[in-house]
Amino acid sequence: MVLRLTSLSLSSLLWVSMTWAGNTVFVNQSGNNVVINIEQIGDGNSVTGQNGTPVQLHGDNNTALVKQGAGNQHSGDSTLMLNVLDDDNYMDANQENGHWLDVLVLGVDNN
Repeated sequence: MVLRLTSLSLSSLLWVSMTWAGNTVFVNQSGNNVVINIEQIGDGNSVTGQNGTPVQLHGDNNTALVKQGAGNQHSGDSTLMLNVLDDDNYMDANQENGHWLDVLVLGVDNN
């Protein structure tokens, strides 16, 4: 019984949709202590929420790492839109070539 309650308290909702040809990833995440690591090399690239809205990262102590393009690889349009909501979250983005970064951070102790 204790294990089941612990599992429920640490659970999160993660919705991800991927398109391989154009490097598109949709993310809406809700919960605590989640690590999202996305690396896109080459082609069009995009990390957004559903229907082109910003990615929603709700919860505490979450980490989002996004790398678009590497070295001599072209990253195309390099879109990333992210809303970080709640506390003690960490986001790191590395974009090469195309670039577009739109980040909204609400909460305390976010990096």
